[in-house]
Amino acid sequence: MERSLRGTASSNATQAPVPGCACRSVNANVKVKPPAAQANTGQALPDCFPEHPVTQATFVTPVSNINTCLMEEGFGAQPIANKLKCLAPDGVVGTKAANAIYLIGDSHSAMLRTGVGSATSMPVFSASWWGSGHAGKVADIEDALMQVVQPGDSIFFAMRWDARSVTSFKADIDVIIRVLQAKAGAHLVIVEDNPVMKSEPATCYMTAAQGKFPTACSRTITDVSLHYPEYKQAVTGYTTAHPGFVHYLETQGMLCDTTTGTCDYNVPGSWAPAYRDTDHLSEDGSRYLSPFICSFLVDNQLSTGGLH
Repeated sequence: MERSLRGTASSNATQAPVPGCACRSVNANVKVKPPAAQANTGQALPDCFPEHPVTQATFVTPVSNINTCLMEEGFGAQPIANKLKCLAPDGVVGTKAANAIYLIGDSHSAMLRTGVGSATSMPVFSASWWGSGHAGKVADIEDALMQVVQPGDSIFFAMRWDARSVTSFKADIDVIIRVLQAKAGAHLVIVEDNPVMKSEPATCYMTAAQGKFPTACSRTITDVSLHYPEYKQAVTGYTTAHPGFVHYLETQGMLCDTTTGTCDYNVPGSWAPAYRDTDHLSEDGSRYLSPFICSFLVDNQLSTGGLH
């Protein structure tokens, strides 16, 4: 029976340590508390979410090219060598020494790299593309995934939910399911989309510095959730049809403030910008999710790779 993450976001941070996590949650200010993501007794781990100074670089969207593995139009026109450059150690199949996490989807998946990478001691490979109005799709990298995915690996799939149709969303997932059926023992984690802000977070930071919340960037939880039901229904169909190897990571409750009923540009309870623009998570926003991601993997009996 697959165990669920439901209720995790409100858990007390003094729960028993979670084994296998690569960092721990020690920030006392954030309102939403993950389980105590920390190592076994005697292991000293860094904070998953050390707040960083805000600069102009905080609000810059990453560059799209083969070196960042974030391709504007996806990998459809790319040779297999370029796909493997993003999905295999040094682009060479068969040299992976341990289980890995594969992070795929549109640009929203690319913003999770820091959080997923900080959560565990597993290698993280990614292949991402821009969403709305662009051509990228999972089918373009199916041939590479078939070569690199092994039992014990996890594929994280994330995309902006209002950028494409549910039909496109399901078509991408169907390709991943096909890969997993060929690679028995691997898992799929479908990530709930992060809320989209009303305006650019750079315009709201100074308002927040004056202690004025919610800011003009915020939207109500009800508003950001309007397009969620049909996607959640699709996800439920997959987790029901494939119990034990298709999992659902809910993130909205981690990024929104239920006491105000809003989703704002900042990490709840912190001035740290969770977003780099209206819909892409920042480095701090991604890193803030790390202990939640680690706890989710442990709760669902997925590999965290042990400790460094």
